[in-house]
Amino acid sequence: MHFLGSNCAGWALCLSLTIWGATTSAIPRRAFHQPIARQDSEIESIIAESPLLTLHRDLVEIESISDDEGDVGEWLAEYLEDHDFTVDLIEVPVPGNSSVERWNLYATQDASVTPRVILTTHLDVVAPHIPYSASYSNSSDSRDDIMLQGRGSVDAKCNVAAQTIAAIELLESGDVSAGEVALLFVVGEENSGAGMMAFSNSSLYANMSDTIQGFIFGEPTEGKLGAGHKGVAGLLITANGTTAHSAYPWNGDSAITKILPALLAVDGLDSLTPEEGGLPGSEKFGNSTTNIGVLEAGTAPNVVPGYAMARASIRVAGGTPEEFEAAIEARIAEYYEGEIPVQFNFTWSAGPVDLVSDVEGFEPIILNYATDILGLDYGDDIKVYLYGPGTIEVAHGVDEFVRLGDLEKAVEDFKLLVADVLGS
Repeated sequence: MHFLGSNCAGWALCLSLTIWGATTSAIPRRAFHQPIARQDSEIESIIAESPLLTLHRDLVEIESISDDEGDVGEWLAEYLEDHDFTVDLIEVPVPGNSSVERWNLYATQDASVTPRVILTTHLDVVAPHIPYSASYSNSSDSRDDIMLQGRGSVDAKCNVAAQTIAAIELLESGDVSAGEVALLFVVGEENSGAGMMAFSNSSLYANMSDTIQGFIFGEPTEGKLGAGHKGVAGLLITANGTTAHSAYPWNGDSAITKILPALLAVDGLDSLTPEEGGLPGSEKFGNSTTNIGVLEAGTAPNVVPGYAMARASIRVAGGTPEEFEAAIEARIAEYYEGEIPVQFNFTWSAGPVDLVSDVEGFEPIILNYATDILGLDYGDDIKVYLYGPGTIEVAHGVDEFVRLGDLEKAVEDFKLLVADVLGS
């Protein structure tokens, strides 16, 4: 196992075969697996007999909420080394709210050559951690319909497992040579994109420029091939008022009263066409949409609030940053008479992304969400794919799951996509 640290010149090798002062061989594999509730012995046997299903189970059982992915990274590095991979741990900056070390994992069976194709997805998940479970569907007793549940079961540890097993089987069969395929598992996708950006800015990636032909990203796509996904923008709205005792509200100036019209304005953008003052869209990606996801204001019910803040996420389907900002400002202005009493800051991350989808045997799909593809700097000569089992519509929820049959099919589909890259 090699450590590539951000504090080392050019992502140079900092440590070799050491972690926290001990050799990797001295670290006992942590036993995360516990007997699974709500699971009968038949399902237990099905999972135990499958390297894919046991890998998926073990990954889901390891808590890896964004900014705290150290345990899953350590465990997976050992697993990959046990399967003849050389693993580089690429240090990713630790955010201010965490002291836990974390890394991207880059793995190949021949580190002396640079790869032609990289299978990649993310290790982090959203909160809270939900333990692994498996059960038959209420509507089917088919093996393929067994529901594998838990946080990250579909977003995106099913892709970590399927990509890993696909790479192992391709290499064992000799269908690809040891240096042609690599695995890249990043951190921070769910909240910052820090992991993919760290890889994109690394000398490791720069040194691949002569050989790399494609990236295959793993996210829930319903087993279809992403023809593209929307971009992302952010909106911060703030209002300042004057605090006062709520029994004498005329002595204060409510920040909530000021911000409410702006929130109604932004919330109503989705119902308008661009011609009516709504946000730009496109024929391929449809309408841009908004979601006011964070609202903070006030200190107590008996205090006139002196400050209010809201954050909105915008899923970008077309247009330019200038068009978006103009539409938002005009819409907010319609809800006020005279001077606008709020401040807003519009931040543009990226527009929609077009992806490779003309692969025989795959149905194309347009995705409304954004991915780590936005954090990767690549040229027109690089083919980028987006695929994964399961649906995004159950991700991040309490009932997140992936069906067993879809997970097994994903292994074969990832192999087909690798072949498509190498055959180009």
